[in-house]
Amino acid sequence: MKPSYILGTGFYLPSQCVDNHMISKVINTSDEFIRQRIGVETRFHAQPEQACSDLMLAAAKMAIETAKINIEDIDMLIVNTLSPDVHDPSQACILASKLGLEEVPAFDIRAQCSGLLYGINIAKNFIAADDKRCILVVAGELLSKRMDTSDDGRNLAVMLGDGCGAAVISDQPRDNSQMTGKVIDMVINGDGRQWESLVTRVPGTAQRQFHRADDNQQGHSFMRMNGPDVFQHGVSKFCEIAQQLLERNNLAVADIDKFIVHQPNLRMLEEIQARLDIDPQKMPINVTKYGNMASASTAVTLAQSCHEGVVKSADRVLILSYGAGATWAGALVQF
Repeated sequence: MKPSYILGTGFYLPSQCVDNHMISKVINTSDEFIRQRIGVETRFHAQPEQACSDLMLAAAKMAIETAKINIEDIDMLIVNTLSPDVHDPSQACILASKLGLEEVPAFDIRAQCSGLLYGINIAKNFIAADDKRCILVVAGELLSKRMDTSDDGRNLAVMLGDGCGAAVISDQPRDNSQMTGKVIDMVINGDGRQWESLVTRVPGTAQRQFHRADDNQQGHSFMRMNGPDVFQHGVSKFCEIAQQLLERNNLAVADIDKFIVHQPNLRMLEEIQARLDIDPQKMPINVTKYGNMASASTAVTLAQSCHEGVVKSADRVLILSYGAGATWAGALVQF
């Protein structure tokens, strides 16, 4: 099978840093409660005039520059977000326009927090089929505009952050002077029976109307989460997919140099570390600084780790993600 490579990565975080004291001015909570329950200290929020596509544009440009390619080299765009600029058309088409991409396939996926890895897996298969050669995958969120500051929504609102990450997937590695990640193995999975554990019910056709004037007042247009269910199912699937990839590649946890993991909250990450017996030095954690950025979380963690030298040349990296639906995914990458 024709191999795929992570040729370059990029990320973007808005400039406005919001600490827990600022959050507690608009939500009935406290710095102490947020730190103890979910471990978040700060998060970054976009400016009112910024759209999700603006965050995506910055991350995509960084990934393209890092990959040392031209915009004309990209022959497909895959985007994952749960906070698009508009309901339709696709976020990918909006981003393609801003990037100046002309007449290439551009489409959205909805794998939630697993979106980066789902997107890379799709890209990998297009490359393996010899259909495409250079695919841009973008996962970004502007969740601060989806916050429900009421008591019903605060368990999610206190942790949400904005950001975006991107990766260029190619059929060819870069020259030896540039770090490239070869995708060794991937697994994606899902279980639709979990869909109500984290759900936003409108707009949607399951209701009598796609959108009603009182949806916000009723809380229907905001995310609602069953925290214990998400925690238990999420941790189990993070660990399951890690073990699956390790076993089928004849590896042990100790053989992995870095674990790049979606950052839902600090308590879930601590549980994953404990169950898999991961050396904390091998698992970058940024949820304390950035909050939960949904699909952007894994993408930003990967890109920042590559750009700041946390992931080094010759590192064997295991990337893990889990999202609403439920979806989960893993990738073994050799840098």
